[in-house]
Amino acid sequence: MIEYQIVGGSEHEQSLDVVVGADCRFFEGHFPGRPILPAVAQLALVEELLRRTIGRTVRIVALDRLRMLQPVEPGERLSLRLRAGTDPTTARFEIDRGPTRISDGIVGWTAGEA
Repeated sequence: MIEYQIVGGSEHEQSLDVVVGADCRFFEGHFPGRPILPAVAQLALVEELLRRTIGRTVRIVALDRLRMLQPVEPGERLSLRLRAGTDPTTARFEIDRGPTRISDGIVGWTAGEA
């Protein structure tokens, strides 16, 4: 289970607090004995915040300067921030655990139906 709480926002920046529970399906098989949140799940969190921000389904179609810096274990509270990119379909994201940067990068996305 993943719990979300939007904690702030403006026209150019959105923030979301996330708790990734131990029962989240993303941990299954990744890795037995020491579960960590895969990078693709972190990008799914970015998609979710984009969806909540623009009110439409979103699919990430490009990645730039992607850095996965720290593992995420079950039950950790994360802070996700999105800032508008250089064009309307890009955004810079940062995922932190307290003062520690977990991952960051730039995503290119496309929007679908509302």
